[in-house]
Amino acid sequence: MRFSPLELDEWVHRWRGVGTNLDISGMSHPGQDLLPDVEEGQSPLDLEERLVELISTRYGVEEERIALTFGAQNANFLTLITQLSHLDKVAVETPIYEPMRVVAKSICDVVDVPRTREHAFVPEMDLLDEILSAGARMLMLTNLHNPTAAVLKDEELSAMADIAEDRGTMVLCDEIYREMCYSDPPLPFHAFPEVGITTNGVTKLYGLGELRVGWLIGPPEVAREVQRARMAMASNLPSHSLAVTIAALERRDLFRERMLSHAKENLEILRQWSTKESRANLVWPKGALMFSLKLPKGIDDLEFSEMMLERYDTAVCPGRFFGSYGQVRVTFSCPSSEFGSGLENISSGLDHLS
Repeated sequence: MRFSPLELDEWVHRWRGVGTNLDISGMSHPGQDLLPDVEEGQSPLDLEERLVELISTRYGVEEERIALTFGAQNANFLTLITQLSHLDKVAVETPIYEPMRVVAKSICDVVDVPRTREHAFVPEMDLLDEILSAGARMLMLTNLHNPTAAVLKDEELSAMADIAEDRGTMVLCDEIYREMCYSDPPLPFHAFPEVGITTNGVTKLYGLGELRVGWLIGPPEVAREVQRARMAMASNLPSHSLAVTIAALERRDLFRERMLSHAKENLEILRQWSTKESRANLVWPKGALMFSLKLPKGIDDLEFSEMMLERYDTAVCPGRFFGSYGQVRVTFSCPSSEFGSGLENISSGLDHLS
């Protein structure tokens, strides 16, 4: 198995130390206000059992449907390598988070499932049925959508699950942003137990990416295979990471309130900027701390992002890393003063290239 270079990862290295960062999509670290001190020296086996029990209770699923992983990205990877082979075909939403596509392409054939602005980033059901009918063994999605923060609603998820079940296709849905929806979060795809596999973790809502703790919820046989693969590759998760994750999940509602408060403040700044900035052709987010900005015709997304770094000390993410050429992903996890300055820098950058 060989992997193509991750351009998104290389880009992150380029903006390290940038002055104004509009390219971090998760909440900042919560500090000790939300996370109490945790007891050290506990057994990782005991803590893994406690975390599985907590996830089971929080999401209303049987423990045998849960596998713990080293982050949501690791959960996606382990699902793909345990469930697919070089003989298979996987249907992948486009645009999508680059590592998901890279791993899928390293294993088997990939066919695109478009999520377009013209259709509110909802896959066209007739086209989806046609693609899955052609033999795709798995469908890969994100909800909320990365990079646009669009939401697939319950009725849309149900329709997609029906199509997948009819065609014998499993659905892997990365839901790292789902609980960051501004309204009630949509159904998790594991609510459709015959076809649904969901992955999640503590990176985005909780701001605890350094812990590298994630999980999968799916059919018991998938969870078992992912658990075995994780143990074979890396053994147990670290005790400290497990203990902090347990403390965070026990306070999930407080973390969600923290995120909603932060989003509300910065969304108002975004609203004011987009009202006065005539070139602000953006997709208004339904959740999370990011939006997709379509650049004026003729402006290259990578050229624009490089210019923003070099000239304005501001990081935004080229859309090409998700499959959205001519667009950039802009995040607002930063403090409001930094976000406001960053938006003004974007306006200046558009002036410079126009």
